[in-house]
Amino acid sequence: TIAARLRRGSVEGEEELETARRRVRELEAERNAALDKAQDTTQHSAQDAGQSSEAVAKLEAALKEKEAELEKKGEELQEKEAEVERFKDNYRDLSAKIEAVEEKLMGKEAEVKTEAEK
Repeated sequence: TIAARLRRGSVEGEEELETARRRVRELEAERNAALDKAQDTTQHSAQDAGQSSEAVAKLEAALKEKEAELEKKGEELQEKEAEVERFKDNYRDLSAKIEAVEEKLMGKEAEVKTEAEK
């Protein structure tokens, strides 16, 4: 028996070695699958981040555009307010001139009545 034991041990050793090799292949396959999944996740995350960055950039551009529009509207409003103030000033000036003319006219009417009564 020693030879039989060695043969049995050799066969058992080979079986254990084959089992270990199989297990190593399984673990390598699992590792590769995990790496592939991690790589896919990383790529998707990068794509998502890129898309998010694009979306943020678009929103920022739209915000700047709206701010520019708002600023332009504010300037237009200031111009309109200035125009209204000029109109009010002109109205006051014209009203004062009309009152002065009316007073002169009343004075002339009074003179005419006075002379007519004479």
